[in-house]
Amino acid sequence: MQLIPKEDVEQKLFISYLKAKRIFHFAPINENSWGGVVRALLIAKLGKFKGNSLATRIIVSIVNKAKAMGAVAGVSDVVVFLDDKILFVEMKQRPKQLKTKISTAHTKISPEQKEFLSKVNGYKYAEGWVCYGFNEAKELIEREKQNADNGN
Repeated sequence: MQLIPKEDVEQKLFISYLKAKRIFHFAPINENSWGGVVRALLIAKLGKFKGNSLATRIIVSIVNKAKAMGAVAGVSDVVVFLDDKILFVEMKQRPKQLKTKISTAHTKISPEQKEFLSKVNGYKYAEGWVCYGFNEAKELIEREKQNADNGN
């Protein structure tokens, strides 16, 4: 079985592609990202802190502050601005291919991601997408740009 790049590797490829094409985009930090960043910083500073109530309180405090400042669970990984619409792209690791060419199950989106994408798709000028790997994300952008060029 071949190695499949992790989601973050695929997202970095997508970001590089968007930069090369000079397409305006950004990657929002959501509610869960704040906790992960703080956790990583605390581990670097304190070492393993399993059961460390101070570290746990710090993480909870920062995540709560992020929520109060507007961080939302389920926010898509990348926001892409095209001439006629805004795309919210949730990146997922592409499925593994077995020797028989049958793929294993896709990585599932969380209920919060599903809810966020549903809300986004309620606007005329925005679309939410789940892309399994860099190639799907790149194909999405190329298809949407071509549709815009053709007036669709």
